[in-house]
Amino acid sequence: MSQTADEQIRPTLDALVERLRASVADQVSVAAEQLVNSVEAAWRAAVEHAVQQAVVTAERETAARLNEAFARREEQVKEAARAEWFAVGMEQARAEAAAAAAAREAEMQAAVAAREAEVRAAAAAQDAEARAAADAADKATAALAARLDAAMAAHREESARLLRAIRLLDDAASLSQALEALGVAAKAETDRFALFLSKGDVLRAWSHTGFPGLEGESSSDIPLPEAGVAADILHTGQACQVEPGGSGRPLFAGVHGADSASAFVAVPVTMNGQVIAVLCGEQSDGHEGSERLLAVFEVIARHAARVLETLTALRLAKLGSHVSQVVAAPPPQ
Repeated sequence: MSQTADEQIRPTLDALVERLRASVADQVSVAAEQLVNSVEAAWRAAVEHAVQQAVVTAERETAARLNEAFARREEQVKEAARAEWFAVGMEQARAEAAAAAAAREAEMQAAVAAREAEVRAAAAAQDAEARAAADAADKATAALAARLDAAMAAHREESARLLRAIRLLDDAASLSQALEALGVAAKAETDRFALFLSKGDVLRAWSHTGFPGLEGESSSDIPLPEAGVAADILHTGQACQVEPGGSGRPLFAGVHGADSASAFVAVPVTMNGQVIAVLCGEQSDGHEGSERLLAVFEVIARHAARVLETLTALRLAKLGSHVSQVVAAPPPQ
């Protein structure tokens, strides 16, 4: 035998190898198919999982986008609603503000009208007061002017009376005429007066009028104790005034009743420092009238005293001249 053992076993090995190849091929084919099926299943599972994941992701993204869109829409709606509400509120606020402004304007107009009415009323009241004050001032001015005119007229009349009295005294040619002129001047000033001459313990009435105590008396001599201040003047030589109810009022002037309602005045008529006469009087128009009467009586009494002194001096001069002529005349043959 010329074949070796390798050659002898080769076909067996080849057949074995072929079978193994076929078996391996079958197994590989089965395995491959299984692998393919497994891979395909895995791929399907993976695809399904991926699809599911994609679907879930897509759903999530879609839901998120939808939620976001819904949120934006909701925000837009809210913003629109807010804008609308704001516009409505603004419109309402404008309407309320306009109504309030109209109310304030009406209120202001009413206040202005009321104030104007008050001002007009105040102005009218002031005008009325001014007119009343002007009328009152005019009346007061007229009354004052009337009083001033009356006072000036009274003063002119008094001055005229005083001038007439001075002239009448100056025209006296004797002591009796001077005393009569003094009485006339006193009577022109008041309706109650008396001119007394000093005669020892009495005052002798030279002329008088208006005193009830001197009217109808048989004797015109007034004892000094009953003459009051008229007797005191003989010693003091000072003019005086006795208020109603005061002490020193003469009895002839009346102490009780209506006669004591006015002041009594008395002034001296002095010659060479000696009181020779007393001029008395009464004024019934109050204190000021008594003061005036006292001043006027003192003026005419002083002037009468100067006239009496002048007349006395002239009389003495004439008497002295006559005596000189008698002494110088030659004795009768």
